[in-house]
Amino acid sequence: MAQHREAALRFEREAMVSARIVHPHVVNATDSGRLPDGSLYLVLEYVSGHSLRELRDRESPLPPARALAICAQIADALAAAHKAEIVHRDLKPGNVMLLSHDGNPEFVKVLDFGLARVVGSDEVGEPLTRSGSVFGTPEYMSPEQMDGQAVDQRADIFAFGCVLYEMLAGRKAFEGGSPMVVVAAIMNAEPPPIEALRTAPPVVDHLLRRCLEKDPNRRWQSMADVTGEVRWIADQPLTVAAPIAPGRRSWWPIAAAIAVALLAMPLALLAGMRWLRPAEGEVPPVQFEIATTPTERAAVELSPDGRQIAYIANRDGRQMLWRPRVSSRPTGHGLRS
Repeated sequence: MAQHREAALRFEREAMVSARIVHPHVVNATDSGRLPDGSLYLVLEYVSGHSLRELRDRESPLPPARALAICAQIADALAAAHKAEIVHRDLKPGNVMLLSHDGNPEFVKVLDFGLARVVGSDEVGEPLTRSGSVFGTPEYMSPEQMDGQAVDQRADIFAFGCVLYEMLAGRKAFEGGSPMVVVAAIMNAEPPPIEALRTAPPVVDHLLRRCLEKDPNRRWQSMADVTGEVRWIADQPLTVAAPIAPGRRSWWPIAAAIAVALLAMPLALLAGMRWLRPAEGEVPPVQFEIATTPTERAAVELSPDGRQIAYIANRDGRQMLWRPRVSSRPTGHGLRS
């Protein structure tokens, strides 16, 4: 392929782009050049592990905490690339390696910057794409990438959302029997809800949905912001209390409260009787009855000085407020007024 001018330029561009990113979660380039016979070479950091695609095929869907721990590292790598003004343009599980490093059994390395683009220029060196050309893996391409537009870091944010969705759901966010069906899904459809997120805080779904916004202006605008959000979520409890199913409600707290009330009631009554017992020489409480026509509201109030009573009663089919004056202290029980 070194004899094909465009392929050679792409190879040299990948070498140059890879050399610009130095980060623990990026497979770093250490050397590149051309041999005397015209062959091109690129020396990359050696990585021994397995790809995220292999993990997906073997174990997905992943628990939210594990998926977020892996994707937080991917976000770190992309944030470093974007800081160097490089857009990956082909992020997918097959371009993410997992290895054991420094006590982390799933240490991430992002690789393959062959389709990367430097922000602010169409291509590195000579233009390598025609207007309207589409490069990338369809299932992870943003809508603007599908349209052949010049893309920025927000295309990587969309691809990152696709990868995170895939790890959580165990399936791709946008699938189809043909590339055209996949394109139509990316342009017009929303990925179905993820079962694993039903018991996770809503912020996880919010993070994901905002990565997958069709309009790049509605997406996260910075991979650094995505990284901060992912790491904040990863530090929080990732489960919420499941709602109690109808018919299976626990009644023991109510039963306990009733038992306490029943035990306390005799004591309260005894204390109340002693408190309300009239002392020697006190006037006994007065009881009297007010006879009214039938009424829908049995509301009665006594004024603070004990000289007025207000109540509601019907008159000619209408409810009215009555306020008879209590002119003298009654002398017995059963007074009717």
